[in-house]
Amino acid sequence: MMAPMAGTDRLTVGGFLARFAFALVVVGATYNPTAYSYYAWARTTGWEWRPPIVFVGVVLLIGWVICLRLTLRSIGGKTCRRTPPSSTTWGHSTRPDSRLHARS
Repeated sequence: MMAPMAGTDRLTVGGFLARFAFALVVVGATYNPTAYSYYAWARTTGWEWRPPIVFVGVVLLIGWVICLRLTLRSIGGKTCRRTPPSSTTWGHSTRPDSRLHARS
């Protein structure tokens, strides 16, 4: 159960930019093609779980949870409850499509 938003229910430009920047930092810090990411750092240690790596991993996990909760809050919980069943049946029609199946 999520607490109601304080103040106004409208998303401002500043609020959008703050959420977008937070998401970019979390995703970019977790993995990116450069050597400056959590994944690259953990890989260079040989996947040895030292305290600094575990601490940063927990901080990133908290950041991911916050991002997911903000997403659920912004699109509404009811929408997300209906999405998984419809997404699992997408593309599974009763009639085979010639574009999807290889011709023999």
